[in-house]
This record gives sequence, structure tokens and C-alpha cells, in this order.
Amino acid sequence: MKKYGKTMIIETLILLLLFWGYWSFCCVQKQTTYDEISTKIENGETFTLMIIKEDCNYCENLDTYIMKTKLLHPFHTIYVCTYDGAVNYPKELGYLSYTPSIFKIKNGNVARKGVGFAPDGGMIAIDDGESNITKMDTINFWKFLSSD
Repeated sequence: MKKYGKTMIIETLILLLLFWGYWSFCCVQKQTTYDEISTKIENGETFTLMIIKEDCNYCENLDTYIMKTKLLHPFHTIYVCTYDGAVNYPKELGYLSYTPSIFKIKNGNVARKGVGFAPDGGMIAIDDGESNITKMDTINFWKFLSSD
């Protein structure tokens, strides 16, 4: 009986460590400021940025979607900044057409930009410079984050 008890305790500890290890690699959202983002851009860093607005239903729906699905998508860090009227908005990001706006920054340059959010399929629009979101191609949020 004693041997069985020790084995059970060890197996339980191993499972807890594995779960904790997996959890530590799950998608993380970090609140940040425009000043911090500008510094990351100036330093030529590669990262993902999401700009949201207060009381934006699309932003809230995307946040809910991320929380519900992030366990299936490890290894993503998303810096989140709240749009506050463009006082310190980094000019390198270009025009903020819609929220949420998701920027893939590579070596300090905007490589790709996604905008809006449709809960059906977790879709965002790929901003190609068109002013009308209905004409933009769409992609799943997680595929967008994983793409180059």
C-alpha cells in the first residue's frame, strides 16, 4: 500500500508540473503604453501589438475569443494598448482605421495589419490599405498571428 501511495503522489506531481509548464507557454496579453511601443519599434524588435478602444464591442468580442481559445495556441505574446486619442500614437503604425487593430511588427517595421473582428470563425480583416473593411480579405485571428 505504501508503494502505491508514493507512486500516486509522484504521478500527480508530474502531471501538475506538466500542466504548469504548458500553462506558462500559453498566449499572454501584456498591457503596454505608446511610449513602450515606440521604444520597441526604435530598437527594431519583433512583436505583436493589439490596439483597442474602450466600449468597443469588436474589441471585447476579440478579447473573449482569445481567453476562450488561448490554451490551444501557445507561444504568443500580444502587447495590448488602449487607443486614447492619438496623443502619443506611434507614427510608424500608420493610420488607425478600425479597432481592434492587430499589428505584426518585424524588426521595428509593420509587416502586416489586421483589423476588426467577427466571432464566427474568429476572423479579422487583413488591412491592405482599402478604406472599406467589407472589401478586405479575412483570416482567422490565430492564423494571422502565426503567419509571417
